[in-house]
Amino acid sequence: MRRVIHQILIAGLFGLALASCSSDENDEQSPIQDTYIIDTFNIGLAGSFVPFEQQRLQPVMEAVASLNSDVVCVQEVWRKRDKEKLAEIAKANFPYAVWFEHDFDTEVDDPADAHGMVPPAPTEPPCGVQGTKEKFEAVLQCLLDNCSTLPGQREGKVTTATCAEEKCFVEAASLLAGAEQDKRCYGCAVTSLPEDTLGRIEEKCTTNPKAALAFDGQSGVMILSRHPLINAEDWVLPATWNRRVILRATAKLPAGEVDVYCNHLAPVFFDVAFPYTGDYGDGKTGPDAWAAEQKLQAEKLHAWLLKYSADRQAIVLGDFNASLEFRENGRMVTRAEGPETVTLLQQHYTEAIPPDYPPACTFCSSNVLTGLTKEWESAWVDHIFLHGISDQSILSAQRTLLDNTIRIENEGEELWVPVSDHYGMRAAIRLSP
Repeated sequence: MRRVIHQILIAGLFGLALASCSSDENDEQSPIQDTYIIDTFNIGLAGSFVPFEQQRLQPVMEAVASLNSDVVCVQEVWRKRDKEKLAEIAKANFPYAVWFEHDFDTEVDDPADAHGMVPPAPTEPPCGVQGTKEKFEAVLQCLLDNCSTLPGQREGKVTTATCAEEKCFVEAASLLAGAEQDKRCYGCAVTSLPEDTLGRIEEKCTTNPKAALAFDGQSGVMILSRHPLINAEDWVLPATWNRRVILRATAKLPAGEVDVYCNHLAPVFFDVAFPYTGDYGDGKTGPDAWAAEQKLQAEKLHAWLLKYSADRQAIVLGDFNASLEFRENGRMVTRAEGPETVTLLQQHYTEAIPPDYPPACTFCSSNVLTGLTKEWESAWVDHIFLHGISDQSILSAQRTLLDNTIRIENEGEELWVPVSDHYGMRAAIRLSP
């Protein structure tokens, strides 16, 4: 599949008829809206990678649907059925929605690395090569015995990513410490854990050379809007473990057209259980390699924006998985995570925050869903940037959905958890016709 666009319009003939009516008795026109609320929110529907997904699914979608914003960039809506469900739930407030479908066969639009070279496409299944396959089978058996929702059965799924890491790390270490093919196999297995049955993981990782992306190569971003969206297009980025795309659409606001670029860039993993196994790490390893891939994606984002929106107004927003370090009275408020990416974006765009905005995390250790245990691990990874829009247009900025929690029964214990592992980010801006 190349890609399929889903563009939903729920305007209604009655609303269109009203919009076309004029009155001879009153020639005065209503004032044109000049203040707009822009939101970005990662809703964390990532299978077993983010806890309590099934309990959170409906509440987090309702939280998005209730936002009093004009345009929302949503991330981590990986499954097609979840995108459709969110669009349906949100249609009263956001009658316009756009997203694209992808799969393992979707081509990358610009597969060149940082040096202009295009890495060769894999020809062997990640876990199908002799030697690697035996190591993979040992990991699979450990998961079947210890972490399956149906113990011993390939129809079961992994209960939690934490179980897999704690119970089967010894078996997985043979892949982690192995050759390049072993690491590719490890990457295929890890990215499949959130969603697939163990039998499906075994089948695709041992037979499909392209089976190295989570959720079968689907992307996780979509745009919701109160205003019409036109000229929707996506740009598929080179990426490891997850399909990364830039989703672009033009919002026809009452004050004029604004191009919206919705993003979810590669994360910077620090955990040894998440090694870099891709082709875009610029020769580095570990977190440095993830950061190099992320920066490359940001560079390609900017190049694509200049192609279409160099002389236009644009909003660039999403979960960039990138944060600068900020301290307050010696205490680290947010840690550095892909700081080169943030610096690059700040060089090209204006961040939609007023001068007195106090830095604050959007992926926080205080949020139980993140799995972070130390305050200094918190990061400000969700951002809104402006292109061709003056910083004088920025009215306010704030985090959102801080208090949206739900009650969970977990192993006999009552927990109150946020609807996502991220908090949202919002900007209010003024635009004139």
